Amino acid sequence: KLNISWHAQAGLHIAHLTRGILDKLVLSGLYTLCAQIETCCQKTLEYIHKRINLDHVRDIITYANQLGLFTQSNIILGFYFETEEDIRESISVAESLGVDKINYMLAIPKEHTPMYEDCLRAGVVSKNKPVKMPINTLYLKADRLQAICKRANRNHYFIRSQQLLTAAHFFRELLPKLNSYGKIRYLGRRILQEFGLL
Repeated sequence: KLNISWHAQAGLHIAHLTRGILDKLVLSGLYTLCAQIETCCQKTLEYIHKRINLDHVRDIITYANQLGLFTQSNIILGFYFETEEDIRESISVAESLGVDKINYMLAIPKEHTPMYEDCLRAGVVSKNKPVKMPINTLYLKADRLQAICKRANRNHYFIRSQQLLTAAHFFRELLPKLNSYGKIRYLGRRILQEFGLL
């Protein structure tokens, strides 16, 4: 009974969330669910050892939306082995989940990581040379990857707006979210005030 509102900025591990846990989180004041899905391509999920089931993700996102939570996630595109079909699959599945805000970004092979070593072996990065982003992958040129990522980010708001304005989603998801949108707007104003921008 503290009457607080909160969100976990770094996100919550969606594999560990259940409907019951979400109920408790909302009662405690949670108003935004940042679900770190990372990718919606099954092949890539296995590569990054992300042990999530996309059916479970869909169920949790749907329930979170119905509870009135603002939902968001990051989706990484352009792993060195992904084909354009893999990337389009990831985008298509991500858009079908009903996430309010998706930030699409390109995979970055950081030095001293397994992915960097794999990229070296595949010949998409060179040893002792800084990684220049975006990188070419085995199947796509860097400019093509960047164009796909930009288009996905641009199209997401249109796709999600269309979903929310259908009769079923309007009453089941959009109306319950009005309280969360108000909290996000309030928080945004507070941050701007803190930095003297408002």
